[in-house]
Amino acid sequence: MLFLGTNKYPSENEYSRYISSHGGITNAFTGSDHTNYHFDIAPDHLAVSLFPLCFIGALDRFVQFFLCPQFTESATEREVCAVDSENSNNLQNDQWRMIQLER
Repeated sequence: MLFLGTNKYPSENEYSRYISSHGGITNAFTGSDHTNYHFDIAPDHLAVSLFPLCFIGALDRFVQFFLCPQFTESATEREVCAVDSENSNNLQNDQWRMIQLER
């Protein structure tokens, strides 16, 4: 949900585009009680003098997810459907259900 744009960067894919355009990667995963976020900007992709500026740009876009996220109705509905679909698929998986029972 956080990747759906912010007040400062309203485009839904601005964060990913920025990271990719600077030779970087981004990822996130959710555990049972926390979510981990990761991004990396490739310093060898940039002139040494530009790396701090690119890192600050990436960090600013990341921070905005927590300061002023946009939760538009259409994007929220899409994400709810995606989570529901994932859950429906998991319910068909015996191994996943066993893991849930062990919690």
